[in-house]
Order: sequence, then structure tokens, then C-alpha cells
Amino acid sequence: MPKRPDSRRSPRRHPMRLRTRLLLAALLSAALALAIAYAMHRSPSPTTLSATAKHPSPSTPRVLPPPAFVPQPPESPPPAAPAKPMPAMVAQPPAAPRVTRHAGKPAAVRFVLVIDDMGYHQKIGEALLDLPLDITFAFLPFAPHTESQLELARARKRDILLHLPMEAADKKWDPGPGALFTDMDQATMHRIILEDLAAIPDAIGVNNHMGSLFTENEPAMRDFLGLLQQRRLFFLDSLTSPHSVGYAVAGELGMLAMRRNVFLDNQQDKELIKKQLDSLILLAEKQGIAIGIAHPHQATLEALRDFAREHDNNVAMVGIRSIARVPQTATQQQ
Repeated sequence: MPKRPDSRRSPRRHPMRLRTRLLLAALLSAALALAIAYAMHRSPSPTTLSATAKHPSPSTPRVLPPPAFVPQPPESPPPAAPAKPMPAMVAQPPAAPRVTRHAGKPAAVRFVLVIDDMGYHQKIGEALLDLPLDITFAFLPFAPHTESQLELARARKRDILLHLPMEAADKKWDPGPGALFTDMDQATMHRIILEDLAAIPDAIGVNNHMGSLFTENEPAMRDFLGLLQQRRLFFLDSLTSPHSVGYAVAGELGMLAMRRNVFLDNQQDKELIKKQLDSLILLAEKQGIAIGIAHPHQATLEALRDFAREHDNNVAMVGIRSIARVPQTATQQQ
């Protein structure tokens, strides 16, 4: 009986099938090696990546992500302009003379000096009137020497103001005859103003004597200035109070008004007065015109005598008429 083959023995493989499998495995290995090499070629090393980030290729535009939105604060308003110093005049003033410099010619500086309280000091008042300076004189209406000194002022063709007495804040100060008070009615006030003007018929304008209380009272100043406007007179605010409304009210009425810039002789010392006079001149050079006020004191007279002898020819004291453009009277034209 023939023997059966052992079922546990492996069957015999065909040699062609084995070679095919080996070839496929080799091809697969080669393909895998090529894929790995290609991938390594396309992926830059960390060093290369860092260099590329620092120095991108100019041919490749760099696209950045949009920036995060940062809310901006609202635009603040522009800062307010610094307050400018108020000019010496308001409402239809003449053009302020400018300090002009020409080749070979120095500048001409002009300023106004008003002497208040004229009519009470006979000798000093007459000496001031005799000075070769174009001083403006403000006369109290009913002083003992007002009439005689007015005659001298006319003869010397000086500009003349009514130095009108007004109520002071401190009741111990008596402004004198012809004064205005805040408790007056309009009719009384107008009567007194007209009487004062009649006593100084050559007045081309008015400034206040005392008046630290009166000039702060708007209704009273409005009545007072309204009458001056009707008479075509200007107002020079002596600024005896820093809270005076005279300058502002005159501007609202559209009338010519001025204000004092410097008091020369609050301290009656000749050298201090000369320094104040220098300050007035410097201010005039800076802003075109400046107005100073002084009084009939001996120290003031001495300081002005020195100025008359020593002042620079480029500096001119002028009458207040020249900046107010008030026409000359027949007497002054003679």
C-alpha cells in the first residue's frame, strides 16, 4: 500500500513567485527612501528657519496679521490761547503808533504822561506846566488854583482833561467837590457832570479822581459814560481799582476809552520815579503806546526835570490828543 505524504511538511514554493516578491519589496524600499529624502529637502533646518525669518526673501512679500484694535482717547480741544494784555484803548481807536526801525535811523518811542490833581498845588503845578515836555494835565473842577493853572496850560498848548472826583471804597477818603456817588439818580449825576465840565471847558476827555467804588459799579458807570459819549469825550480809566468796569463798559457802548498802564509816583522818591518812567518807556516800545499817571509832588517834578535834560531823542512824550485824534481848538492852533 502506498505512503501518504506528511501533512505537516511545508509545500514547495515556486521560484518565479519568490523573485517577484523580492523585486516589489526593493521597489517599495526605494520609494520610501526617496520620499524621506524629498521631505527632508523641503523642510528647512531650525537654523535656516531663523535666518529666513530675520531676512525674508525680497521676492516674497511678507504678510503680517492685522494689528489688534487699540481704542484711542477722544481728541482733546486745543489749548486756550494765553491771555493777551489789554491795549491802552478800545472802540474805534486810532492806529497805535508802531516802533519802526529804518536803516540808519533809530526807533521813535512815544508815550503819554498825565499829571493828575492839578489845581491844588500852586508852585509845583506851575513848575510842571513850565517843563519843556508835552505833558497832559488833568484838572480837578473846583480846586483853588484850577482857573489860573488852566490859563497857563492853554498858553502852553497842553492837552487838558477833567479829573472828575468819584466815590472811593474807603469812606474815610473824601473825593472833594463835584464828586459822583453810586447812590445818585441819573438826573443828579448828569447835572454834576455838566457842572464839572463847565469848570474845565477845555477838557478833551475825562479821567477819574479816586473812584475805586464808583468805577466798579456797572449801572453808575454806564450812566456816566453814556453822557460822555453824547458830549464826544473819551474816558481814561485811572484804574484806582483792579475791578473797574469802565474800560469794558466803554467798549460795549462803542466809545473811545483808554486806561492807565503805570503809576509813576506811588512812592515819592526821585530815583524810584525815574525807574517807573523807564518801565513806562519800555512798555511803550513793546506795545506801541503806553500811558502813565503821576501827581504834583516835588520828587515827581525833580524826576521829570532830569528826564527833560537826559532823555534819548528817540523817546518822545506826547499829548494824549495825539493818540485819541481829537482836533485842536482854535486857541491851541494859534
